Amino acid sequence: MSARAFEAFLTRIYVDAAARARFKASPRAEARLAGLSDEECTALENTDWVGLEMAASSFARKREQKLRRHLVFSIWARLRHFFTLLPNPASRTHARPRRIVVGWQGWLDAGARIGSAGRRPRG
Repeated sequence: MSARAFEAFLTRIYVDAAARARFKASPRAEARLAGLSDEECTALENTDWVGLEMAASSFARKREQKLRRHLVFSIWARLRHFFTLLPNPASRTHARPRRIVVGWQGWLDAGARIGSAGRRPRG
């Protein structure tokens, strides 16, 4: 049989817990059902069960983390898209209202500039 069929069988064993349980019960029968050759069936009979379970749990954890990261990224991307659709108050086209400042003479001065000392500059 081809290496592709062997790899597909191993992938199914790593991913599917029910297939892994059937394989543990009778490795040769499951390998023959998958269409593997006699040499491949013999090689699979001498499987390290502890290593197989560790690898399967590691792959499951990685798939879960990848799914969680994708979900977080997806939510973040949707929020970012939503907030780009909102009007930006900094980019409004109308003129900014001028501050009304009471001048030192007591009248309202809409164009007054206040210096660093808090007084109206002379001149």
